[in-house]
Formats: sequence, structure tokens, C-alpha cells
Amino acid sequence: MIQYLDSPEPIQLNALFRQRLFKGELIQASATTASLSLAQRAYELLKSVLGTAYPDSLHEIWSPTRLHQAISHVRREVTQDQLLHEAYAQLLKELGLDFSQWRIDQPRLRAVIPGAERLIAAAPMYYAHRDTWYANPAAQINLWLPLADYLANQTFVFWPSVFAELVKNDSEALNYTDWKQKIGFQNPSPRDGVYPRALELPKSIPTEFACRRGELLFFSGSQLHQTRPNSGPAIRYSLDLRLVCLDDLITSKGAPDPDNHSQGSTLDDYVYLGALSDANHVKKP
Repeated sequence: MIQYLDSPEPIQLNALFRQRLFKGELIQASATTASLSLAQRAYELLKSVLGTAYPDSLHEIWSPTRLHQAISHVRREVTQDQLLHEAYAQLLKELGLDFSQWRIDQPRLRAVIPGAERLIAAAPMYYAHRDTWYANPAAQINLWLPLADYLANQTFVFWPSVFAELVKNDSEALNYTDWKQKIGFQNPSPRDGVYPRALELPKSIPTEFACRRGELLFFSGSQLHQTRPNSGPAIRYSLDLRLVCLDDLITSKGAPDPDNHSQGSTLDDYVYLGALSDANHVKKP
């Protein structure tokens, strides 16, 4: 079950809150001024780069290949746009982050297109997985933010019942150093790569959720989750950010990591702090 926090004050991503996530809680929080500003800026980028006022319905008039290539271009813009950096910096400041104590990954734009599950190249998007199987730290916290309102059949599901249990998977095939050089996250041509997945799905009923624009979903990178095929009618757009508090690497070590056999670590690549510090005029650590 996902706990929903509806408060006029933004939550604080402090040690107590992080421990809740490391124990397996899934927490969804109401939108804030900063999160809505971030969602709005990302949506403006979509409209600008794609050249349309209606990016949600492009799959109805563009071919899958054209749309796939165009969204790859938007993803690059997301990592470079100064106004988006500023919006992210404001959100994380609102959540109480001291930038000197955190490592932060590049923001990622997700686009789940109705019918894309039929494309061979898109198959890895729908694999059930833990982020730790991709050499992500067990202390990683995922922050997911939708750019519009979506029903549960347009989002993704979790299996919190196996949070600390062994799940059969093929993560031993991933060596992060090699994987980063040959494939990398959000590769527009992923079908020849290694993408760890659960080889058997849990028998328990997965936890689903609906969401509204700008809401914040927090979960541990150790949570087993799976993107659903989007039943439409709109493309599902979202942003996610991966965060690691350095204190957690020393103290709690983060969440359970019972079945991760990947090699290497993504942590050295979590350098988005520089862009955020510049955007928010914060002195870099």
C-alpha cells in the first residue's frame, strides 16, 4: 500500500523519512509550489522541442520511430536546460536537502507511449526490476514526478511484499563499467544490451497507484517495480531523480539488497549537484 501525505507544508527528506523508505514504505506526497513549477517547465520543454501544443497525443499522428527519436532529443534538453535546473534546485531546497551531503543523478524524462509494448526495442522498459540490479546504491532514494494526471493503468506497480526477499534475476550479467560504455541509461537503441530483470514475478498482488500532476512519489531503489503498458489515451510523461545521502552510506547503508549481483557502482556518476549548485547559487562542496 502507498501512503499518501497531503500537507500544506512540503515534507522533509531527513534521516527519519529516509529510514521509512529503507524499511520498504512507499510514500506519495501532494504537489508543492516547486514541484508544480518543475512539472510545468518540463512540459514547456516537451512542447517547444516537439513543436506542438499537444505532446500527449503525438502517438496518434507520428510513427513510433519518429516519436522515439524526438523524445530522445527532449531527454537531452532536460539535462541541459537552465530553467529546469533552477526548478529542481528549488524543489530539493524545499525538501530540506543540504547539497553538501548528497550525490544526485541527472534528471530523467520518461515517456510511456500507448502501444509501445509491442515494439521489440521498447521491451526493457517493461521488465520488472530493482534499480540496485543496475549497480545503483542500496542507499538510493527515487523521486518520481508526473507531468499530468494519470490513472493507475497508466503508471507502474510495486511488489513491497518482496522488498527484503530474494527474487530470482539475471543481474549478474551487468558490469556497470562495460554497460555504461556500450549502452547507458535511456539509450535510444537498447535491444542489444544487458537489462537485468526478475525471472519470476512474485505471487503477491502488486501495489498500484494513480497520480496527479506535480505529486511526489518516493521509494527506495531496492523496491521491485514494473512499468505497465500504457492503455492510453495519452502518452505518460514523468521525471525522476535519483538521490543518495552520503550519511546513509556510512550509517544505515540504506535498504536491504538481498539479490543484487551486478558489478560496479553508479555513484561516481551522480554529479548533477554541479548543475543544481550553479542554478541555485550554492557553493559546491
